[in-house]
Amino acid sequence: MGRYAIVLAAGAVASSIALPLMLVALAPAYARQHRSEAARVSDRLLAAPHIKTAPGFTARIVAPPGELYDPLQMVPRGGAVWVNDDGGESAKGGGRLVAVDELGKTSVVAAPENMLPDVGMDAATENFGPYGGQLFLLTQPAKGEKGLWANHLIQRLSPDTNTLQPFCTLPSAGSAGHGMVGAGSALWFGPQQSPFGGRIFAVTTQNDMIYQAGKDGKCAPFADFSRYGVPLELTFTPDHQWMLVAVTPANAQGVPDANARRGMIMKVSPSGAIEPKPLVWGLRTPGGMMFAPAGFGRFGGQLFFTDVGEFEAPVPMTQPLRADGTVMRLAGGGIPKLVAAGFINPLHLRFIGNQLWVSDINGDFLDGKRELPDGFIVEIAASAAQ
Repeated sequence: MGRYAIVLAAGAVASSIALPLMLVALAPAYARQHRSEAARVSDRLLAAPHIKTAPGFTARIVAPPGELYDPLQMVPRGGAVWVNDDGGESAKGGGRLVAVDELGKTSVVAAPENMLPDVGMDAATENFGPYGGQLFLLTQPAKGEKGLWANHLIQRLSPDTNTLQPFCTLPSAGSAGHGMVGAGSALWFGPQQSPFGGRIFAVTTQNDMIYQAGKDGKCAPFADFSRYGVPLELTFTPDHQWMLVAVTPANAQGVPDANARRGMIMKVSPSGAIEPKPLVWGLRTPGGMMFAPAGFGRFGGQLFFTDVGEFEAPVPMTQPLRADGTVMRLAGGGIPKLVAAGFINPLHLRFIGNQLWVSDINGDFLDGKRELPDGFIVEIAASAAQ
């Protein structure tokens, strides 16, 4: 027994020496392979989109994946475009404001430690009391999923400190989602010289509601879409007589069914009355909308909007999502026409001068369970050739 014990002990000593030496020899090769695999995954998830445009349009990527998490609403500010980027959480907060110039250079304006997760943003009109020109944001009351499904806030960005100041809390309302005011998706000011002027409008998808707030700091329900579906975004007609709302009816499980093509754009009066007959229907998941300025070539005056397609949740951890998002326009007779394809989840758009900017959150969103800076912004221009 002793002899075998000595042999085994000697073998153990030899192995204890040889194994580390072998690992040292293999380390560079393993590291190269490991880095290569990590690079392949990173390249796959942060790959630039392939945007294909219809005749009459061109597209360029302003901000490729790699810097933005969830780029949402955009506001021209100085010589850049400010974007509320729902990502980059800190220990106490989350969300940030990022400035993007026309060359795609990004810079952080307000950091996560100064903010709550922000899901909507617009600049106050000049008739909004002492707050004219200031930025207002729709935010969660807390970071993470706890804040996602809790009553949201409208907050004001202090021009002196770049910190958020509470303006009002959206009250529970509506029959959907037990009236809880969660999963906010957009915030807009009504056009100044219009029946909608002097008011903020905010969209919350958990209870299918649109809220309004005045310069007195009071929030109240405005329009309940629980009879029709889930509102996601809004805009206003050029004559300022109607609000347009992108709505997607839900299936039996309460999740928008993108394949049913039941999405629609509906009209709402300044008093909050919903016109039952849709302006357009047969869409998948319509999102951001805006009418083109006169300088947008032969398409000036037409309504442009995004169609998200399907939200994949949870998001696959190491694979890209389906590029089923599109930008559309309403041609003569109210017929939807394709403008550009190849987007992933294009929630919002805005005309910046005479160019159309589209923000895409890609696969990074809270309910999707993946946090990567894979969001991007695309600029669409009307071709010079007619």
